[in-house]
Amino acid sequence: MINLRHAQKRLIKELHRNLDYFIEDTETMSEMFDLDNDIKLPSETKLNDKQKKVLKKVSRLNNFFLFLHGGVRSGKSYIALYIFIKKILQAPQKSLFLATGYNLLVLKTSIDQILDEFNLNEGIDYRYNAMYFRYTIDNKVIRLAGANNKRSHHNIRGITVTGWYANEITLQDKEVVMECLRRVSTKQTSFKVWDTNPSNIEHYIYKDFLLKANQKKILEYQFTTYDNIKNLSKNYIEDQKKYLSDNDQKVFLDGEWLANIDMPFYNLSFSDRDIKDFIFGRQDRVAFLDPATGLGENASKSALSIIFHEQQIDGTHIFYFVGKLFKGSWVHNICQMANMLNYYKVTTFFYEDNLIGQGTMERDFEFTNIYRYNIKSIRNTTDKIARIMSIVSSVEKKQLLCLSCCDSDYSDSIRLSNVSTKKDLDAVDSLESAYRVLTT
Repeated sequence: MINLRHAQKRLIKELHRNLDYFIEDTETMSEMFDLDNDIKLPSETKLNDKQKKVLKKVSRLNNFFLFLHGGVRSGKSYIALYIFIKKILQAPQKSLFLATGYNLLVLKTSIDQILDEFNLNEGIDYRYNAMYFRYTIDNKVIRLAGANNKRSHHNIRGITVTGWYANEITLQDKEVVMECLRRVSTKQTSFKVWDTNPSNIEHYIYKDFLLKANQKKILEYQFTTYDNIKNLSKNYIEDQKKYLSDNDQKVFLDGEWLANIDMPFYNLSFSDRDIKDFIFGRQDRVAFLDPATGLGENASKSALSIIFHEQQIDGTHIFYFVGKLFKGSWVHNICQMANMLNYYKVTTFFYEDNLIGQGTMERDFEFTNIYRYNIKSIRNTTDKIARIMSIVSSVEKKQLLCLSCCDSDYSDSIRLSNVSTKKDLDAVDSLESAYRVLTT
C-alpha cells in the first residue's frame, strides 16, 4: 500500500532541487500542495475527549502557553508531550527546544515513548546523544535538563529556544523555571507546554500562574482520572479509592488543588511596623517560653514568643508577635532570654513547667539579676496539636501577625511547622501558649 504522504514529501524534495528559481523553500511548496504540515497519527483515535479538545485548540497556534494539570493517569502528560513533539516537527529547521523535568530518566522515557509512535507511523528519524542529553529530530534539537535544584539554572543560561516542555512543573526549582521562561524568545514560533499533578494552593505555580491564567494568556485545562477511563484497566479507579483518603482522592483522582492542611501556617503574614511604634504602657506585652532541656546536636530548641496587643480605631483587636529559638537547654541561654524580655519591655513572663517544675525560672532569673518583672509558670495538659490548630483561624484572618524584625529561624519554624509529622513545632507551640495567656 502506497503511503501518499511520504510520496508527497519525496515529490516536494525533488521539485525543490530542480526548481530553486521558482520555489524558495519547502514551506512554500507545502502550501502549494495544501499539506499544512499537519501530522495526524493513528494513535489520535485513542485520545480521550479532553485530550482531543486540547489538541484541537492548539493545532493551528504557533505561539501559546499551555498548562495541563490534574489527577494521575488522566492523560495530561501524554497529550502535553504529544503536542510538544508534534509542534517540533512543524517548526523551522535548526530550531532548538528545551525539555525539563525533576527526574531526567522519567523525562527521557516519556519522550522516547512519543517519538517511537511518530517513528512507527511517520518514519521520522531521531537520535539521542547521551553525553550532551539531547535529541536530534529532522535537523532540530531538543535539550534535556534536570530542574530539581538551583544548579540546573546554569545548564540553560544563555540559550534561545523555540519551545519548552516542563514535566511536573510544581516539582521544579523556581529559579530554573524563571530562567526557562526567559529562554523561550524566538519571534515567529514560540510555545510553552507544562503538565503537573496538583500541589497545594500556597505553591507559587498555583498563585502566580494558574490563578492568573487569563491575565497571562495561559491556556489551562484541568484533567481528572475519570477523563481517561477508556484507556485504564477496568477496576483501576475503584482500586485507587481503597487506598486513598478522601483528601487524597480529591488531589490524585479529581485533580484539585487543596490547602496544605499539614502546614497550616505556611502563609503566615508579616507586619512592617517598627517596634518603636508600640508605646510602652498602652499595650499588654506577655512572653511565653517553651523550654528545652536536652543537649547535643539533636536536642530540641527553647522557643521564646513575645506578643503585643493593640486595639484598632474600628474596635478590632490585632496581636503582633516576635520570637527567637535558642538551641539546646534554656539554662545555657537564660541571660540572652532575660535581655530580650527587657528589650521588649515584657510585663509578664510565662513558662511551661511540665518538664522543669514550678519555681525553677523564678529562682534562676532572680539569680541573673537582669529581668525583674512578673514570672509565672503554666502546665499544658491538653493535646499539643489541638492547641496549635486553635490559632490557625487567627493567623488566616491576619489577627495574629509576625513583625518583620522577628528572628528568621523562629518565623520560618512557624511557617514550616508540620502538624502531621509533628516537625518544627517548638516555635508555634510557644506562640499558641503566649496568645492564649494574653487572650484569656
